[in-house]
Amino acid sequence: MAFPGFQVMVRAGADPARLDAALKELLALLDEVPHPPP
Repeated sequence: MAFPGFQVMVRAGADPARLDAALKELLALLDEVPHPPP
């Protein structure tokens, strides 16, 4: 699971808590996108 810039942030020594918050924010955004019915 690699998002653009994710590994760069990790290499830059980003705070894991901030990475987690950013990931949750991203997942929340994806949740708002309407999904086609299965």
